[in-house]
Amino acid sequence: MADHRVPEESRDWDAGQGLCREHGFDDAPFYSWRSKFDGREVPEARRLRNLEAEKARLKKPSAEFATMYRAIAFASAVQELV
Repeated sequence: MADHRVPEESRDWDAGQGLCREHGFDDAPFYSWRSKFDGREVPEARRLRNLEAEKARLKKPSAEFATMYRAIAFASAVQELV
């Protein structure tokens, strides 16, 4: 289901289960999607998605740095024991 075409029936919480059954997918992802995007206009939803992608992109080097730091700290601790 594209984020820019939300059927009017999906705005009714009770209609969600029937909508999922009609289109052949589980209702858990639908409710997760709707809790995140319902009530937002298309530009807002796109902006949110882009911000989340940027956050993930920025977190990756930080996680790599933390892993490298731990490896260096471990190596120096091992070297002190020798």
